[in-house]
Amino acid sequence: MSDNNDSTLPQYRQDLSRRARLCENCPIGSLKERRGANRSKKYAEDCYLLQQFLDGNVTNVDDLYRSQHAMIVHSQPTPARNQTQDRNMIDLKETVAFLKAEFTLLKSNMCKVNENMVTLHNDLHTVKSELPSCSNIISKHLDLSNSNSHNLVLSNGILAISRTLMKLEK
Repeated sequence: MSDNNDSTLPQYRQDLSRRARLCENCPIGSLKERRGANRSKKYAEDCYLLQQFLDGNVTNVDDLYRSQHAMIVHSQPTPARNQTQDRNMIDLKETVAFLKAEFTLLKSNMCKVNENMVTLHNDLHTVKSELPSCSNIISKHLDLSNSNSHNLVLSNGILAISRTLMKLEK
């Protein structure tokens, strides 16, 4: 590996570690120092493991950190965690505000729907109460129509008879 990698890999490893600390199951403590001739290879392996941890493919990166049994995971949050928690809190507040606005709009729409349902129910009741009277009117018109049809038939018959009589008189 080149000298450039010797300075870049530790920094990249440190950046990945900062991101990994935002995860709940990341160990607390500092990264182990890498020494010896294979230091660049160890840094590269550490970077790979940390990236796998961030991607959710590896669940344990304890071997990369110095063990600190005395520390409790949540006793001393790092500044990065506080910033993340602040950002998460802001996101939650924005989501709650959005949901409240949507809920208010939904309640308003439901009130309008309920008002429309009451109006429709009243209209239906009115139509049902007027239905017998409309039915009676229709029956009367039908009877008149039938009577008129019968009268028309009689009238046509009388007309035919009177024509026949006129022809006979001639």
